[in-house]
Amino acid sequence: MENNLGNKKIMAANIKYQMDLHGKTRNDVCNVLNVPYTTFRDWICAKTYPRIDKIELMANYFGVNKSDLVEDREGLSRPHLKGLEVVPLPSKKRIPILGKIAAGKPIVADEYIEEYVYVDDDRIDYGLRVQGDSMIGARICDGDTVYIAPREKIDIANGDIVVAIVNDDEATLKRFYHYGDEVILRSENPTIAEMHFPIEDVRIIGKAMEFRGKIR
Repeated sequence: MENNLGNKKIMAANIKYQMDLHGKTRNDVCNVLNVPYTTFRDWICAKTYPRIDKIELMANYFGVNKSDLVEDREGLSRPHLKGLEVVPLPSKKRIPILGKIAAGKPIVADEYIEEYVYVDDDRIDYGLRVQGDSMIGARICDGDTVYIAPREKIDIANGDIVVAIVNDDEATLKRFYHYGDEVILRSENPTIAEMHFPIEDVRIIGKAMEFRGKIR
C-alpha cells in the first residue's frame, strides 16, 4: 500500500479544500503563517511540502487535526473516484465562533459569527474568543478560543470553567463555585479578585470543554 505521508499532492488538495471551506485566500493564510507567498504557492501547487511546524500552524488556523492536512482522508487519490463530482461530507461537527468573551471584567459578548470550525466533541455547540488575561493560570490567554458545551448538554460542577451571564446582559469566563445562595466566579490570575453574586443574578449558559491558542 502506498504511504501517503509526505505526499505533496494530497497536502496541496487538503490545503485548498480547507481554504475553500473557510473562505480564505492565499494571502490570508500567508499572513497568519508568516510565510512568503511563493512558498505557500509551491505548497498548494504540490511542488514542495511544508515543514511540520507549518502544518501544525495551518491545522490550528483551520481548526482541524494535522492528519486532516497530511492524510488522504477524502478519497482525493482513489482511482475509482477519478473524474467523479464527489463532495465529501465533513466527518466532524461544524460550529460557529461567536464574538468575544471577557476573561476579566464582565463585558457584553458580541454574538456574531466570525468563522466556522470543526470539532470532535458533539456536545460543543460554539466557540468564543477570549478577551483579557484573568484565566492565564489555566493557560487560556487573550485571543484564544474556548469551545463551549451548553448547560443542557452537560453537568456543571464546582471548579468548572464556565460562561456566566451576570446581571442579565454581561458575559464572562470564570471558574464556577456554588455555595448555598451564593455564586463565586473565580479567575486564574492572582492579581484579580474573585466575584461574589446572589444565585439569582448569575446564569450559567455553558461549560468550556477545550480551548485552542491563538497563532502567535
